[in-house]
Amino acid sequence: MTGGALSAVAGVLIQLFFAYFPGVKDWYDKQSGTTKGGVQIGLLALLAFGGFLPVCLGWFTKQLPLECSQVGVEQAIQNFIFALAANQGVYLTAVKPQKARETGANPVE
Repeated sequence: MTGGALSAVAGVLIQLFFAYFPGVKDWYDKQSGTTKGGVQIGLLALLAFGGFLPVCLGWFTKQLPLECSQVGVEQAIQNFIFALAANQGVYLTAVKPQKARETGANPVE
């Protein structure tokens, strides 16, 4: 599986985790829209870029398929975009309509 595909899967799983996981869902639903967005983007950025520090320090170079170079940074940016796209796609197609059904609101708003 490529890095882009793994990033997309991570984006989907993070969105579903906050939307449906017991306990976390209750806390997350109480947060403001800004906080929710910050949490989602922060986690996706941590996943996409968090591997660079250990790799650039020479740790886990055989375990992580990353390289500490401009090409590696470009790949991480691309993977971050894939993760964001998948994350928001799941929100718009699965999570938002479900929340609208639960509250009786219009999902298009």
